[in-house]
Amino acid sequence: MRKIASMATVILAVAIISSVIAGDAEKNKNRLVSQYGFSIDFPLAGEATTPSYLMAQFFLPADNNFSPNVNIIRQKYDKSLEAYDKLSMNQFKQQLKAEVLTREIKGGRITYEYKGEMLSKKFHWYARAFKQNEEFYLVTATALESQWEKYKDKLVKSVNSFKLD
Repeated sequence: MRKIASMATVILAVAIISSVIAGDAEKNKNRLVSQYGFSIDFPLAGEATTPSYLMAQFFLPADNNFSPNVNIIRQKYDKSLEAYDKLSMNQFKQQLKAEVLTREIKGGRITYEYKGEMLSKKFHWYARAFKQNEEFYLVTATALESQWEKYKDKLVKSVNSFKLD
């Protein structure tokens, strides 16, 4: 009888610990923990009132008066991946006079690498667009063309790590 009571106590303790851990994970979904010794709860947008907005932006240290960065933008767009690709390609050409270096539509996402000019500066971008329901999540790495070789591994790895739950 004691053995059964002890086993029941262990099972109960494991269940309680598991639910506390699961509760903490759920509670901390909007928490960023940094290797630099800080953490922060970022604000949750809730229901968006604009068709497109910047959700997050991460910067590397400034180099040559520009900080290479990664952005996450949420865009309302109810058309197909192929329609989004066509729109994006037109924007690259018209707004940036961009040269598209790579373009791939695969596995529910579009991947681009391109370079062009904006604000009289030459930039290099790497981006992935993901469709979820009637929205797209656009994750873009940006650096000056002169910085790209130095930072591309970190930037591309960051963009490629993005996942939709």
